[in-house]
Amino acid sequence: MGMRCAGADELYHAMAKGDYLMLINQATGKPYKNNFLRDYARGKECQIRIAAIEGMECASTDTTVLCHLRLPGLNAMGKKLMPDLLGAHGCATCHDIIDARYKPKHMTRQEIELYHWHGMGRTIDLLRADGVLQE
Repeated sequence: MGMRCAGADELYHAMAKGDYLMLINQATGKPYKNNFLRDYARGKECQIRIAAIEGMECASTDTTVLCHLRLPGLNAMGKKLMPDLLGAHGCATCHDIIDARYKPKHMTRQEIELYHWHGMGRTIDLLRADGVLQE
C-alpha cells in the first residue's frame, strides 16, 4: 500500500486547473512543504540530467535532493516558495546548474528550466510508480 502525500489531492487538482496559487497554503501563506518528498529524493537517481549536456556526469545518488525552480508568482525575492510537489530529483551537479551556482556556457536560462520541467515530470512519474502519489 503506497503512502499518500499530505495535501496531494488538493495540489493535483490545483495543478490540473492551472491554479498555481492554490499550491500556497491559504491558511499560512507559505508553500506546501513536504518533508517526506524531500527525504524521499535522497539516494535516488538524478531526474534532471542536465550535466551531460555540459560534458559532465551527474553526481552520485548520495547527493540527490529535491530541486526547485524560482518562478514568478510563486517566489518572493530571496525566498524559495516553490511547492515541493513541483520539485525534481537532482544530483549536486544539476542542482548547481538549476540554482545558477554554475552557469553552462552553451545553454540559456530557458533551456535550463526546460530540463528541470522534464526532470519534474520524470520525478512525478517515479513517485507514481513507487506508489507515493496516487491518482
